[in-house]
Amino acid sequence: MVHAWLSDKHNGRWTMVVDNADSYEVMFGSRSGEARTSTVFSTSSSAMASSDRSLSNYLPSSAQGAIVITTRSREVAKGLIECAEDIVDVVPMTSEDKIRETIRLLQELDYMPLAITQAAAYINQLGSRMTLSRYVEMLAKSDLDRERLLKKDIRDS
Repeated sequence: MVHAWLSDKHNGRWTMVVDNADSYEVMFGSRSGEARTSTVFSTSSSAMASSDRSLSNYLPSSAQGAIVITTRSREVAKGLIECAEDIVDVVPMTSEDKIRETIRLLQELDYMPLAITQAAAYINQLGSRMTLSRYVEMLAKSDLDRERLLKKDIRDS
């Protein structure tokens, strides 16, 4: 049902995120070319049905939508895309990068302990949605943005 809905151009624009698509067998079936059999529970009854379709068969294709796939497997990535240029390698930050970002943040905050504590609490509260780089960019936008950001009521234990 989801595949059909997303494939219908009349339903508007959409984005799907397929996270941790690391297993070739889950995405494409067995390596011998046969799709892996999985058990699916029917919503209309408790009867079980068998499906021999791999997960990649359920990914919709539509000009209205975009699919972002995260994977640690280059083999899976290549099997899911049409153009090799669509693969974006994400490499971990080096210690030097982290130190550089931290120094940049400290400089933006004029090394003021209260501002540093406030920034750290805000970044920690938002978790993976906020990075040092993004926070520094927000600080640098304008004095008004900077003031709003630093005035947020965030508790730090």
